[in-house]
Amino acid sequence: MAELTHTLDSEVLEEIVRRIDTSSADRRDIFLVVFNPTPRRRDEIVSATVDFPLEWEVSSFRIFDHAGREVPLQELSAVEDKATFQRPNELPLRLPVRRHTIYIRADDLPAMGYRLYRIQAGKGYQHRHGSMVTAPGTIENAHLRLSVNGDGSIDLLHKPTGKLFRRLNHFMDISELGDPWTGRHSQEERAVLSLGRPAEIEIIEDGPLA
Repeated sequence: MAELTHTLDSEVLEEIVRRIDTSSADRRDIFLVVFNPTPRRRDEIVSATVDFPLEWEVSSFRIFDHAGREVPLQELSAVEDKATFQRPNELPLRLPVRRHTIYIRADDLPAMGYRLYRIQAGKGYQHRHGSMVTAPGTIENAHLRLSVNGDGSIDLLHKPTGKLFRRLNHFMDISELGDPWTGRHSQEERAVLSLGRPAEIEIIEDGPLA
């Protein structure tokens, strides 16, 4: 049933996308459709992949919403790959592309609806300024400040209320014997805590959106 529902969802969404009028677009424009399946309007940071044919030689791009306003984005990676296209009654076509993984800020998504975003390809160096890192091991925005301690635990400050939560995200490990129906512990049980143990800390992603 789950597989059937997923297939039906995909076919319905594809049919909606096919009916969107993009006749006024430039031939190098690419469109991104963001659906909101919930019964309320929402703002969301959306992860997406965007493929540009290698022959276009695209080195920068901008994203605009339905009202023509530029949308903030954060680029995570750009790699060469091959995209698969297939029309009904045709064999698949493999097209060399540069695949960009991005975050965009999608505001005011309509309940049970969608927003259409136009991606404008260009050339020139792509500037994506912005960072949430404010000090070694510390990130923050207007609402939260998160500091990572040397053992990997986290101190989290909620700025509007001034509440500080200390040593979050630490781990405790104990033994487990038996099977899914019968669980036991070792006769010489000893809990192992990550608190006070050295941890490796590194930045995996950093930008204005995530």
